[in-house]
Amino acid sequence: MGKKENIRLAIKFTDHATCAFIAKRKGFYEANGLNVSTFECYITGPALAAALAREDIDATYICLIPAVCAYANSKVPLKIVAGIHKHGYALIVNSSKVSTVKDLKNPDIRIACVRVGSPPDVLLRLMIEKYKLDREKILSKVQYMAPPTALLALQGELVDVAFLPEQYPSMGEELGFKILLTAQDLWPNMQGSVLVVKSSLIENNLKL
Repeated sequence: MGKKENIRLAIKFTDHATCAFIAKRKGFYEANGLNVSTFECYITGPALAAALAREDIDATYICLIPAVCAYANSKVPLKIVAGIHKHGYALIVNSSKVSTVKDLKNPDIRIACVRVGSPPDVLLRLMIEKYKLDREKILSKVQYMAPPTALLALQGELVDVAFLPEQYPSMGEELGFKILLTAQDLWPNMQGSVLVVKSSLIENNLKL
């Protein structure tokens, strides 16, 4: 077997990247001539996009929207080589305070969401449009935070609802919270995550 190509790989620490863990555990990368020299976990898709822009990594399993932002805003030369999953996001609520989307208009409802430009943030804005909510009033109540922090904030009653990527909504259900909306409700056929590589990786290693 010839020399293996070193790859700096990164993922987002959610179940969206399950296939990456399976491939690593079963030796699929090595079997295809790849030496994964680093296998790093990032907390959000935008953080992965920033790592691509800094050239810290060569390939990543990342949500589509942050990947597009990295290409459009940071001019990162990248290629999407595979789709990973559809959908994978949800609005989870404290059902004692929120039972319908219209309840989000109540002035005392506090909202958590992953950072601006993330898929949950995009879905939050689609929800505002679809349900004809007051954009300015809703967004003024949003607190941006990482998914684990948002789930802890729900538990601690610091927020009442949160737009999050899976696996956090499912974890929230086990804690007694309710999923009010999913990505399917707001964006049918939404592409969730993709496998992205730097263009140079393909151009310099055509056999990959």
